[in-house]
Amino acid sequence: MHHFSPICAKVRLASGLTGLRLLLAGLALLLSTLPGEVRALESTLWQPGEFEDFCQNLEPVSPVRLGAALGDYAPLVASAENIETGKIRLATATGLSAMIEKAVDAQWDSLSLFTDAPFANTQDCALLVEDTVLAALAGHYNLHSLWMTTAHSEDSPQQPLRMQFLLLGMGRLIIGYDGSGTVKVKDYEIRSGLYDYAPYTTMSIVNRPDRRGLFAIETRSGPESGVQPFIGPVNSRIASMELFGDNRILVRYRLLFSGEETVERRLIERR
Repeated sequence: MHHFSPICAKVRLASGLTGLRLLLAGLALLLSTLPGEVRALESTLWQPGEFEDFCQNLEPVSPVRLGAALGDYAPLVASAENIETGKIRLATATGLSAMIEKAVDAQWDSLSLFTDAPFANTQDCALLVEDTVLAALAGHYNLHSLWMTTAHSEDSPQQPLRMQFLLLGMGRLIIGYDGSGTVKVKDYEIRSGLYDYAPYTTMSIVNRPDRRGLFAIETRSGPESGVQPFIGPVNSRIASMELFGDNRILVRYRLLFSGEETVERRLIERR
C-alpha cells in the first residue's frame, strides 16, 4: 500500500511546472521564428480606416475618363473583371508617392505592395493610375516589378513599350501597354528571363493569412479577343506569383508539366 507524501507531491508539482514552462518557452521560440513568413503575409501599410479615408479624398473616375485611359478595354472592367466602376478613384502622384514611401520604409517589394490587404478587399476602392502618373513615379522609384513602366522588346528594341494604365484594387490588378512584345526582365530572370507583354494583362489579388500573391494571370491581345495565358521563359504559361518565406517569390508555371521556381524579392528603391 502506497502512502501519500506531501513532499513527493510538491516535487511532482514542481517538475510539472518546470515541464510546462519549457513547453511554453518552446512554443514561444517556435512562434518567434515561424512568422517571418507570417509577418510578411499579414503585414499592411495602412492603419484601420486609413485606406477608406484615402479613397474618399480622391476624385471619382468618370466613364469618360476611364474610357480615355483604357480605350476599348474599358467595358471589360465591369463585364469581365467585376469591378464596380463607381468605386474607381483617380490616383495622384502625391498620394501614391506617400504610399510608396511607406513601402520603402517597410522594406517591401512590389508584389507586397500590389497585394496589400486593401487592394484584395472587394469592398474598398480601386485606383486608376494613368500614364502621366506612372511616368512620374518611375522617375522617383524603381519598383523592380515584373511589369516595367517602360520596356524594350527583343523584337523591336528601338520602339519602347510603355505602360498606359494600371488599375489596382477590388481584388484585381490590370495593366495596360501601348503594344505587345517579348521583354527581358532582369529582376525575374528565370531561365531566359523573357516574358511576353500584352496590351492587357489581368490577375487576381489574394491576401490571406496563409497565402498572398497574384493568381490567374491572363492576357488579351485585343478588347474582343478571349483571354490567353501570360507567356514567360521558354514559352511557359505563368500561373501565379506569391510571397514565399522572408525574401523569395514563388513563381508557378505550366510547360509540358506544372513547375515552380523562386526568385529574390527585390526591394522597392528610391532613385
